[in-house]
Amino acid sequence: MCHALLAEDARPSDPQLYAKALCWLYGVGGPSREQPALELLRQLAPSNVEAQLALADALQLGSAVQQQEALQWYGRAAAAGDVRASARRARLQQRVQAATAQDAAPSGDDADPFADPLAGGSARPPGYHCHVYGLGKKVCHSSMVD
Repeated sequence: MCHALLAEDARPSDPQLYAKALCWLYGVGGPSREQPALELLRQLAPSNVEAQLALADALQLGSAVQQQEALQWYGRAAAAGDVRASARRARLQQRVQAATAQDAAPSGDDADPFADPLAGGSARPPGYHCHVYGLGKKVCHSSMVD
């Protein structure tokens, strides 16, 4: 289908334009053409929930500015009733917030990213340590057994 869409010279319908954008975005039937695909999806997105999702999915992997745009498109799709958009928006918001918190964390030699304020910062009992997991989750515990 992508080969036929990409070779076609006539003005395609909106569903065909959406399919063409996906072909370009994912490099099906030819080389990947990300920027033209994103522009085509932006053109279709105001009236097409699937285009909103595809555009947001592509943008969420980009820069901070692109991630903010992705949040907006996910929000529009969610407002239109798409439950996939709500879940994807929530996950992206968590990633953006975690990245923002990490950027705001103090830097320098004395900053301990694993410090647990409940354990008195770096003055921890023997065997006490923390693990940092995805999205900024941290679990601290003691490995000492009496």
